[in-house]
Parts: sequence; C-alpha cells; structure tokens
Amino acid sequence: MERRIIMDKDIFWQIIDEANSQMAGGSSTPGLENDLEQKTDKVLITEDNIVIDRELMIEDDYVNAYVAAWFDVDIRFATETYNTDDYINVYANYYPETEKLEGGYTLIKADGSCGDFTVFELADCEKEVILAKMKEAGLDECIALMNEGPDTNIVMQ
Repeated sequence: MERRIIMDKDIFWQIIDEANSQMAGGSSTPGLENDLEQKTDKVLITEDNIVIDRELMIEDDYVNAYVAAWFDVDIRFATETYNTDDYINVYANYYPETEKLEGGYTLIKADGSCGDFTVFELADCEKEVILAKMKEAGLDECIALMNEGPDTNIVMQ
C-alpha cells in the first residue's frame, strides 16, 4: 500500500521560503536538502525527477517546454489523478525579455476534457534546474531565433 501525505500549500511554501532564505544568506545548514525532502515528501522539482522534452516551442513572447514529471503530481498540485485515468501535463514557459520562468500544468480528464492552464510557484532551486535543462534542450538557440524576427511557433528539435 502506498503512503500518501497531503500537505497544505501554505506550509509547503513556508518550507520553500525558509530554504531559499537560508541558501541566499550563505547559511549552510547541514541536512537542509534532506530536511526539505522529508517535510515535502519529495515534491520538489529536482534534476532527477524531471525530463525536459527536446522539442521546445517558440510562442509569441516565450519559449515553452513540456516537462515529464517523475514526482507525485497529486501531492505537488493538490490534484487527484492517482488510480484514475486522469493525468497532468506539466510545462515550463521562459520569457526572455523579462527573464521570467513560469511553471504550469493542465489536468486532462479521462473523458478527454482539458482543464485550464494552472500556473504554480517555483522555488529558486527548481527554477535553476528547469532553466539548465531547457538550455540543454536548446533554449539559447530559441531565444536567438526569437530575436531575429517575428516568426512564431517554430519548433527546435
């Protein structure tokens, strides 16, 4: 039987804020990463639990990437897909002009209906991981193409 923990979003973000504050202040708290994982039941996005699709999409003013999520999306996003035919598509949108990274997901129901795009907050450490993986997939090339002209919906493979 799988053990599932549902955590209040406010508590989750309090933990993330504390970790970001400690890291920004140069404080090296022994076991901080392990402590975060225990408190959040491993719902942080890390290098080991996501894969960025190599097919980045250039949209009007941002670069979109599909994120294959290898973490418990129900805990992270307070959804209920476990033991159903529902699933979640996770995306990252990078806005080069403002250097903003946005995470979001769409819930796809078993009947084929699609929920609205829901933006979720990213901790600084998660942003670093996602941006690094987007760069590996060709983010810089996409940004260069965006700067060349008004073409949209160009696919980088």
